[in-house]
Amino acid sequence: MSSIKMRGCMVDMSSLAKKIALTRQEMIALSTKYGIDSPFVLEASERLDVLLNEYHKQNASTRNKHVAINMNSDSVWQV
Repeated sequence: MSSIKMRGCMVDMSSLAKKIALTRQEMIALSTKYGIDSPFVLEASERLDVLLNEYHKQNASTRNKHVAINMNSDSVWQV
């Protein structure tokens, strides 16, 4: 199981994916209730951005360990 350090504690990727889904659902519910330009929606969107950035950062660092770049061409391939 993959995990990341977020706000000083370890978070496994499945837990992070659940937080992303819940925050997305919350943001949608808030936008339905208060409108898309509500400060509540903006705050939820910012929290979602942080979670998504952490998720993508973790996935990128995992993928980068397995990518090779041929410096003599523009080729990139998995190893």
